[in-house]
Amino acid sequence: VGEPLSGVNVTLTDLNGRALTPMPQLSGPPFASDPYRVQVTATHTPSAVFSETVGVLGGAVRNVIGSSVNFTGITVDGQAGSGFRYTFTLNRAVGPVSATSRNFTLFPDQLAFPSGPIVLSNLSDQAMPAVTLECQTSSKVLLSNIRADDGLVVQVQVLDRNGTLLPACTSPVDTGCLSGTTQETVVSGLVTFGNVIIQGTAGTGFVYRWTMLGGGPSLLSPLFSVYPGQIVIAEGIAD
Repeated sequence: VGEPLSGVNVTLTDLNGRALTPMPQLSGPPFASDPYRVQVTATHTPSAVFSETVGVLGGAVRNVIGSSVNFTGITVDGQAGSGFRYTFTLNRAVGPVSATSRNFTLFPDQLAFPSGPIVLSNLSDQAMPAVTLECQTSSKVLLSNIRADDGLVVQVQVLDRNGTLLPACTSPVDTGCLSGTTQETVVSGLVTFGNVIIQGTAGTGFVYRWTMLGGGPSLLSPLFSVYPGQIVIAEGIAD
């Protein structure tokens, strides 16, 4: 979110793909004092059933130099999700002359706890307390525009005190593993995990790690302990 476009060069060509150098000049008002310009707009279309126009910051209109115009430093305003694209449109044309970029994804700047750091504890073989995360800008603003059909997914993992990832459980009797729902979809900028189970292990120094799949941000929890789910008296111990 908010990272400027590194650079897109738009070249004006004829129907055979040849660069128009120099650009044809039109005489008379208002053309004599009106240079060729290209405007960039942005849309957010995550699915076939939803599309919206979004703001562009950083100079959305640029003058053509020679037969091209370079767009650097522009960015979509305060948005995250998938299915974004830029459209570049020439200002002086008899009919619409434009080009559209490929779709791209904008990730949140960060994942965060809505009310600051949380205190965690867990019982082995029982679901963790529900945890909700916010997708935020670098200014800690909730990105509530993110829709379910944007398809932004967050995965949770658990590291033990040695920094080793607990593997996924493959059977009900596995020990030292993670089961339950470990991936959730972001909706309205929020993602909630309420069915994650640390199975067959206990101790201190565990950490949850939440990561947005596809190259998005990550978040680590504070250290927490996992307590045994029960205490059983072993047979053979004297009264």
